[in-house]
Amino acid sequence: MREIDAHFDAYEHLKHLPRDGEALHMLRKAASMVKPMMRKRGWKVGTLAEFLPDEPQLLGLNINRTERILIRLRYHHDSRQFLSMEQITDTLLHELSHIVFGPHNADFNNLWNELRDEHQSLLMKGYSGEGFLSQGQKLGGRRIPVDEMRRAARTAAEKRKATDNLNAGGHRLGGAPAGRGVDMRKVISDAATRRTSITEGCASGSAQAGNLVQQQEQEGFRTAAEQNDGNDEAIARALQDLLYEEEMLRLEELGAPTGGGGLAWDRQNGLQRVIGVKLE
Repeated sequence: MREIDAHFDAYEHLKHLPRDGEALHMLRKAASMVKPMMRKRGWKVGTLAEFLPDEPQLLGLNINRTERILIRLRYHHDSRQFLSMEQITDTLLHELSHIVFGPHNADFNNLWNELRDEHQSLLMKGYSGEGFLSQGQKLGGRRIPVDEMRRAARTAAEKRKATDNLNAGGHRLGGAPAGRGVDMRKVISDAATRRTSITEGCASGSAQAGNLVQQQEQEGFRTAAEQNDGNDEAIARALQDLLYEEEMLRLEELGAPTGGGGLAWDRQNGLQRVIGVKLE
């Protein structure tokens, strides 16, 4: 079965508002930041659109899971000013989570947290969206299936574990030490505040969703998405990093063998814990 291209088919921005070209660029930028996570899960969304609802608290809306996602790009009080890319991307990750889960329940929040963690991991690796690869970084002339990339990531992770036993100075994989002078309490507080505002500002499944979509469709200017080999390589590279880190974390969680157990390897599943069996 052919792999689904995990991307957006089209973008719609509000052309009648100031700085409309920048709005389209921000839509493309936000999309490029989340495409590695989408490709990992085989997600595809028809349209990513800008909307500017009258309700100042509304930030995002998912229509029919994969049909259309609407996100706010501008401040309510001044349409010439844009929200931060961090806020916009986090809102998009929230609305993407509605592809799998409708209500804002524990399952939804777990998925949103997973997407946020993966996004932060890519940021720490220097991923800034499509086209970030320098010249000479080529992945070959064909689309690599996710399963094949995962197997390659598993092999690389197991080789890494065999050589250094994950003793990289005690630093936890997937994290990064806070920069000097960073107020971690403020960082955590800001993240919690943003999370609350995004959840409260989500109109998915609400009574006004239909009216919001109708208004946006009347005002939006549609631009078809373009496929670029360089961009595709950038997404594939980022996905490769995500899968590698996922395998490293999995090995880290396995830990040292205990109580008669140990680690076993097979071609399909790689390293896995074996529970000790008491022989009579």
